[in-house]
Amino acid sequence: MILEQLFVVDIDTERFVAITGIALAFALYTRTRLVTGGTITPAYFTILLLNGRITAMVVTVGVAVLALVLVRWALLARYALSRAWLSGVLILVGATLNAIVDLLTRQFTEPFFGVQQLILVLGLYVTPGLIAYDWERQGFWKTNVAITVVGVSTIVLTTPVLWFAKQLLPGSSAVVIEGVGRIPEDLWWLASVLAIVSTLLLRFGPGLRSAGFIGGMFVFDALTPVTFGLAVAFAIATMLVVGAIARIAVMTPRQRFQASLILGALGSWFGLYWFTRLGYEPAIIANGFALEPLLVVGLMASDMARADSSVLKTVVGTAASAALVGGGVLLAQTGALGLAMAGLVAAAAIAISLVIGIRQLGQQARAAAELGREVRRDYEQPMTQSSG
Repeated sequence: MILEQLFVVDIDTERFVAITGIALAFALYTRTRLVTGGTITPAYFTILLLNGRITAMVVTVGVAVLALVLVRWALLARYALSRAWLSGVLILVGATLNAIVDLLTRQFTEPFFGVQQLILVLGLYVTPGLIAYDWERQGFWKTNVAITVVGVSTIVLTTPVLWFAKQLLPGSSAVVIEGVGRIPEDLWWLASVLAIVSTLLLRFGPGLRSAGFIGGMFVFDALTPVTFGLAVAFAIATMLVVGAIARIAVMTPRQRFQASLILGALGSWFGLYWFTRLGYEPAIIANGFALEPLLVVGLMASDMARADSSVLKTVVGTAASAALVGGGVLLAQTGALGLAMAGLVAAAAIAISLVIGIRQLGQQARAAAELGREVRRDYEQPMTQSSG
């Protein structure tokens, strides 16, 4: 590709592109209130483009279209879903469709459409639902324009910086150990589905947060108890800094989320650089993952700061998600029977999530009906009194 002739596409390149894309998505939202199908989506597409994974981009968009069509036909035509449940259902449907595509095409492409990073594979599972959600809430063309503007701007802004960096420092400056993740490539699909299902189950069940959809999976795949503790410490620091900024400048919840992603990514990148330079092996292992250690800190900080969450709930939820992902992956590695059992675990988790969701929707429907009856009584009572 032409871009590859201008600069090296390595871990540092992808991190710089990701942070720039998130910052531009923040700027666009602040200026116009347009959202981009997920804050990381334009940067994610840019990274796929830099790696030459056009097919993966096309599949992501195609799955988003199909997920939205299915959800509109099966649910939205019959039920009024809250924002939280609409996003959750779209992400779950998109992930299920991607798992089917992955399994059907495995004999033709390995790994999934040539993507060789777990975070990008997980993006193939999460991003379609995020895009479909913004299509439904904001509109098809507005969302596509927002994604395109931020994506193109990211390329335009990062290309000269990366070219100049290549002239100064040829090659990669990242210290990494390759191939140390606990999740094998042929089980990335299972880990991605389990991560998404566990996140939704914990969120809508006991009300726990798990550092977005990637937290539990990354904790199991790459972190030790010590590096997990460091990630929590960086997340708490990020939460406090963003909270201090929010007391000075008025910020919407989305802006606080985006600011957490930016500051968390910068802090994590800085910490990884110095810990790896000091030769701390767990940090070197975590540094082998391009985006996960950067995103997980900001996602964790954002979850910690939510009104219905806390530091403890987020830490416990992330650990629980990691346990479910790890349990399913380890079970699947025992053989065909284990893989079938892991599939049953995923199916059971989905079923439990649906049961909890249906109960909550029923409770919300009854509460709405009761509120409607109260409003009607309050409206009709003065009319009855005046006529009497």
